Amino acid sequence: TARSFKKRTITTLTVWIMFMDNQAIIETLRGWQNAILVRQEVHFKTAHKFEKLHYAVGLPATVLAAITSATIFTKLNQDLTTNTKYWVASISLLAGIFSAVQTFYSYVKRSESNRSIAPQLGQVHRQIGILILFLPTNPAELEQKITKINETLSQITAAAPTIDLPPQSPPGSSGSGSSGSGGGGGGDSSSRRY
Repeated sequence: TARSFKKRTITTLTVWIMFMDNQAIIETLRGWQNAILVRQEVHFKTAHKFEKLHYAVGLPATVLAAITSATIFTKLNQDLTTNTKYWVASISLLAGIFSAVQTFYSYVKRSESNRSIAPQLGQVHRQIGILILFLPTNPAELEQKITKINETLSQITAAAPTIDLPPQSPPGSSGSGSSGSGGGGGGDSSSRRY
């Protein structure tokens, strides 16, 4: 059940804090910060991508709809030639397709959902930084603060839209720039979706 899982997680965290020295705890927290920075950057980039797609699809839809409307409005009292009818119908069809794509994929909503997650991740990043600066000497207080950060991060991640995270280097590899003891989140070298 969820309650027993939470109890086991807190118990595991208590044991982890009891047997780790402050330097190992700080390295783990810095690993969390690095993972948060990666997620934050991916959410910002994804938001920007969807914003560009919104304009790339929305502007042509608007322009084509305006051209169709203007053509029909100016030709109300005149008979349209067959070519003009085909052009107006084609432009109208394209405008409809662009509008349907924009509505179906809802790029604005997707952009905003990614953009709203990034500052929340930044706030957790700052909380971890403050915790590192003022690391409590009392293990119970340290456990409480780490548990709160972990719960906040879990809530943000659960509410976040799915993103493609870049591949990670295994801890201790030459690409990570660390001495091998940092905790950056698993050491999986394949691209992951979260």
